[in-house]
Amino acid sequence: GAIQLPRYSDEETRAKLDVKSSAAIFACENSALPAAEAAKSCGFKPDSNINFVNVPCAGKVDTRDVLTALEKGAEKVVIIACHPESCQYLTGASRAQNRVKRINDMLAKAGFGSERVVFKGISAVESAKFIEYVKE
Repeated sequence: GAIQLPRYSDEETRAKLDVKSSAAIFACENSALPAAEAAKSCGFKPDSNINFVNVPCAGKVDTRDVLTALEKGAEKVVIIACHPESCQYLTGASRAQNRVKRINDMLAKAGFGSERVVFKGISAVESAKFIEYVKE
């Protein structure tokens, strides 16, 4: 009964997670993706061992997708989304931020590092912040 966003399917997102990488970055198309494009136009080239997964909204990132990325070998998962107070979909970034807290609590209870999943807020014009988050 969940809402699906046009042009995106869960299967497409999960297919992008089949790539083995040291880090997986879920990038919101409304904030992180434009910031990434601006960073690239300034000459930034991210490490090829990072798996970028574009999503229509960070609120769409499912717990299963994060766990799949970790299972496939990612040491860190970063969800880069709109700032929660300026999310285009109103609550998507807040939902993603809360989901990250729950995932980290779950990982800590299972004996894994609770800092392996991170939420970062960004606007479309913050290319320097995007570079900082990716290098981090």
